[in-house]
Amino acid sequence: TKLRIIDKNDLYAATPGVLNFRDFYNIFDFGLRPSRAYDISNEYYLMDVSGNGGNVVIVYKLTDPLGPSASLTKVSIPCNFFLPPPSTNQLGGGSPAIDDGGVGIRNEPVFRDGILHATHAVRNPITTSKSAVRYLAVDPVTNTTVVDFAMGTPEHYHNYPALAVSSDNDVILTYSRSSDTEYMGAYYTILKA
Repeated sequence: TKLRIIDKNDLYAATPGVLNFRDFYNIFDFGLRPSRAYDISNEYYLMDVSGNGGNVVIVYKLTDPLGPSASLTKVSIPCNFFLPPPSTNQLGGGSPAIDDGGVGIRNEPVFRDGILHATHAVRNPITTSKSAVRYLAVDPVTNTTVVDFAMGTPEHYHNYPALAVSSDNDVILTYSRSSDTEYMGAYYTILKA
């Protein structure tokens, strides 16, 4: 993975000219997702989780992106243990099974009020034959997990979650859900601040 930084002023310049950019190479986290930032911060955050599961969430901190001392640092933040989701089924079955989307973060994390919010699908820790939606809230300044839980029911598969965070810090999770007796459908859950 490579991260390229382009000053948008160069893109919007009235007179065409040189397009300056800075590249960061040798990033070995292939599911790295940029965050949607609602705060002004000295750092910009990107996030990833291991494709094999584990007990860390990976946060990259980009500092001074357009300045002379631009840097990209990686931090592994401890979290609850998780595994990739199992193959997904629905009413009537079928072959191949429905794509479970994997364990990676499929929707951009959100940085709001100093907290980095993310969601992804995992193997349900209670019923390991099904999947759950995992929600994480990370403090990237102290490198700690603030909230970390998997949400699901023992009889359902939960996949492809996405999230939004309101200005009041309510978290809205959307996801697909199915079971052996239910076709795939769209659902949402609101986590009040």
